[in-house]
Amino acid sequence: MVRSLSSFLSVLVFVFAATLQASEPNRGGAEKSSPPRLPETEVIGQRDTPAPAVEPSGPGIGSILNGTIFQSPPTRGYSADFSTAGTLINVPQMDVPATVSVVPQAVLNDQQVIRVDDLLRNVAGAVKVNDERRTDAFFLRGFLVTSRSYRKDGFLDPTFTPRDFANVDRVEILQGPASVIYGAGQPSGTVNLITKKPLPERMQEASVQFGSFGLQRYTVDSTGPMNADGSLLYRINAAYQDGESFRDFGYNESTFVAPAVTWLIDSDTSLTWEGEFVTDRRRYDTGVAAINGQLTMPISRFLGEPTDFQHFQDYRQSLVFNHRLDDDWAVKIGGYSLFYNAESSATIPAAPLPYVEFVQPLPPGYFYRSRQDINPLNEQYQSLTANLAGNLQIGSMTHHVVAGTEEGWFNSNKFHAASSLQYFDPLGINGNAPVYNTVPSPVFEPLVFNSTFYQADYGFYFQDLVDVTEHWKVLAGVRYDHADVIFNRSFQPAFGPTKSVEQFDVGTPRVGLIYEPVPEKLSFYAMHAESFDPPNGGPYLETGPLKPEFAQIWEGGIKMKPTESLTLAAAGFYIVKENVSVFLPDGFSLEQIGSQRSQGVELLAVGNLTERWSLLANYAYTDTQLSDPTNPFIEGQRALGVPYDTASVWSRYNLIDNACRTLGVGLGVVYVGDRLGDYYSSLVLPSYTRWDAGVYYRRGSLNVSLFVENLFDTVYYTSSINQYEVFPGAPINVKGQATYRF
Repeated sequence: MVRSLSSFLSVLVFVFAATLQASEPNRGGAEKSSPPRLPETEVIGQRDTPAPAVEPSGPGIGSILNGTIFQSPPTRGYSADFSTAGTLINVPQMDVPATVSVVPQAVLNDQQVIRVDDLLRNVAGAVKVNDERRTDAFFLRGFLVTSRSYRKDGFLDPTFTPRDFANVDRVEILQGPASVIYGAGQPSGTVNLITKKPLPERMQEASVQFGSFGLQRYTVDSTGPMNADGSLLYRINAAYQDGESFRDFGYNESTFVAPAVTWLIDSDTSLTWEGEFVTDRRRYDTGVAAINGQLTMPISRFLGEPTDFQHFQDYRQSLVFNHRLDDDWAVKIGGYSLFYNAESSATIPAAPLPYVEFVQPLPPGYFYRSRQDINPLNEQYQSLTANLAGNLQIGSMTHHVVAGTEEGWFNSNKFHAASSLQYFDPLGINGNAPVYNTVPSPVFEPLVFNSTFYQADYGFYFQDLVDVTEHWKVLAGVRYDHADVIFNRSFQPAFGPTKSVEQFDVGTPRVGLIYEPVPEKLSFYAMHAESFDPPNGGPYLETGPLKPEFAQIWEGGIKMKPTESLTLAAAGFYIVKENVSVFLPDGFSLEQIGSQRSQGVELLAVGNLTERWSLLANYAYTDTQLSDPTNPFIEGQRALGVPYDTASVWSRYNLIDNACRTLGVGLGVVYVGDRLGDYYSSLVLPSYTRWDAGVYYRRGSLNVSLFVENLFDTVYYTSSINQYEVFPGAPINVKGQATYRF
């Protein structure tokens, strides 16, 4: 760890020295005095081209497109000086007493991001979970960011369907508890996907992408006015993706369509409707298994059955009313609706042969498996939000105030999951020389979990960011949540029908202090916050009411801007969470344990060193420890899958960059330290270093790029559930993309 930290600090020193020697500032940097505007849709080289001025024919129509206090301005290249994820309102990053990582369109394009796993390298301390049961989930600051805790344009988006990035403009990740503004959630952080909005100028864009393992992806993006006076705007993003995998029998096919319409009611008022339809079909893949504690199988080896599958479908829509009361105050009211359904079937390695070796001797590598089936489940979530925000001058102090409410209703109907017993010979497989299609159908599945789950949450919050003096700021806020939880379940043969009805009334505060000795250039901060997450259902082997999860965080840090377009930051944190959930050895059921402590340090350098040179680098040291004296397998352990050290550097340099064409090259490295691979065995996932590279060319309206991941074909493992489900990373693979705008 010390060696890794020393190397990363050397990189930061080099970066800082380079910025001091840069003779020409970044003219493309975001101006703090410019008004917010809707995000741009394309990055040429490393600079966003501002949208043409709006000239609608209707009197006064269009000025609301300049944005409100709830919206950040477009980014310039890799640098994002403003964000909303940490406060709900547009605030300079230097004024936020927390860490907010922004992954803008420039980075999404350069790294050809098409799934959540692709962008994690850009967030300090983020580590893949990457298993089929928790799609889009990842570890941050030692805790899980669940797929159900994501936000889309500020709305909670509780789905397990893998997210498509065809209509994503930028991603903002608040690291640490967000309960003050977002309510119930984990202390790890909150991901907010900000979508592309309708624009007043006409634009069409088409893209094709091909890659290793049969990848093919096609996207379209079209926007513009729908009527003569420009008061109705539309946008539609669509994508189709098909491909195989480096894993035997692997495949993925998905379709995504996202229409949006904005009605410019008057110069200060807009109403925007957005819809999405997603369907995703893929192989259910449990990875490889360790043999006698060693990862010796080929990374392509598949231990399920060719009939295993996962099918997802999402339908979601939102309706948002924005109204600017005056230059300082605005109101935002929105409604959101999500319908999610899925089904899956998997054959999962669950135990090695030695349990019956004296009866039927077989070589190491033979595994018993269990069949786990989830019948089509239907879930839905509806929410309403209303926010009032503005600036208020009281005496010599300026208050940036947010007051609002969020109400949500989640309903999971008739969840049904069944699992066979693991010691059932017809389900066995020889991992060294597998023979498939031997599983009897139907399989006897004596373990059956049935449930219905309902949760209603009513939240009210108030937040005030106070400019006390030129150098001192205070952020204080509190949220009150009332949650109703009804959980009906049975887990045969362990217990029959059981019902839990619980109510929670919880207040979660946050307070932060900011000191800026050099305003807009240097900032120190300290923060304390609390989080709360009510029980979320699941196959728990407990008949009594489940416990809510509570957490507290203390954080301090420093942020500095040696140039207008480069930010350096360092933060230290300490988090404690109670009533943590973990998988039992069967890999099917869950239990709640005592507590988890996580502490660490994060370092960040992001922005544009010159007009041609961009950088995004981070390092994190994360120390975790679980505590549960009643469970000797858990007591004193590191959190599963969380390394002490992670680091990433990504840089792009444009060899040619002018109005006619751009030619750029990119190079990056990702380091992930060793991780605990199983609570109930000695498995440790080894550390790895992966190199990536890119080449970029633009001429007129044509953009072409080539991205190579795992340049040196390193064998590595991203994550695991236990020693029988270990997920390898992909070998060297290439993605090529061509985009044309007309």
